[in-house]
Amino acid sequence: MLEAGRDELERLRKMEVAGAAEDVAVALREEIVRLCDPKAARRLELARDPLFRKAAEVLSAPRQYARLLRP
Repeated sequence: MLEAGRDELERLRKMEVAGAAEDVAVALREEIVRLCDPKAARRLELARDPLFRKAAEVLSAPRQYARLLRP
């Protein structure tokens, strides 16, 4: 049972490292783009921002926008 727990812990650690590696790769790409083209870097950041995406979705749908404004 102890060995199974260790195996599971190792599996979870590897998953966490893989997820962190992806986050680091995205951040690195954004930083490289920022050095070359700050406006493009901002667009990349906004494209990943869920609040910005939702706002753009609502603003591009006039009926949905109007429904949100009604009391």
